[in-house]
Amino acid sequence: MFDSFVRHLSLEEFLINVFWTVLITALAKFVLWARGSKIVRQKWHWLAVALISLTIVTFIRVELEPTPKLSADIDATWIGDAAVVGSKADAMLMLRVRNQGSFPTAIDNWEIQAKLANGAIFRGRSFAIPPGGISINTPELRNFYPSDDIRGKAGAAPIQPGAIVWGLVIFLFDDVNLNSLLDSQTEYTVTFKDVLKNRYEAKVVPFAHPSPHAVLWFPGVTPPGSTEQKK
Repeated sequence: MFDSFVRHLSLEEFLINVFWTVLITALAKFVLWARGSKIVRQKWHWLAVALISLTIVTFIRVELEPTPKLSADIDATWIGDAAVVGSKADAMLMLRVRNQGSFPTAIDNWEIQAKLANGAIFRGRSFAIPPGGISINTPELRNFYPSDDIRGKAGAAPIQPGAIVWGLVIFLFDDVNLNSLLDSQTEYTVTFKDVLKNRYEAKVVPFAHPSPHAVLWFPGVTPPGSTEQKK
């Protein structure tokens, strides 16, 4: 809450809050003067009253201001071989993002990091689904297309209050081997920002037990280790 309090306070809003604080303090001082109160002559008391009033006014204006409030869940995770696109491994995550706030917002600044059991952190680089789509064996064949990419869905049109957006996000890892990413203790954190630059994150530790990894390739291209042409 305090983070939201600070982030939303622009210079213009601060000056407006100062105006309301002066007005409220002056009105309170006039009422007490009219009633013959001695506290009117105690300047330090009034400084304290002004500071408290400024804090309360600012807090109320920030909390009542329409704002997005997002939550995210990772419904599925695929970690696999990404040699076909020149990388060691890829992370494909199916996300569900809900706008629980009162203001529509687009989403951008998507990032991912993998935290290994030894504490080492590796950051992935964004990978956009090409026009022809991509395929993975999980081990069954699954095809995904640009229309499935949540970055396109949430970036092109604002998520309305109460609405939910599902979609896929893909990142490539160039500096960490596949076995480390498939480890049962590896934690993945996906982060993104709304239009007000508020930062959100979703975490998952997907492999509690050894799991077959997915292999990434393009539709119509023979997948690694296969002699059969996939359609």
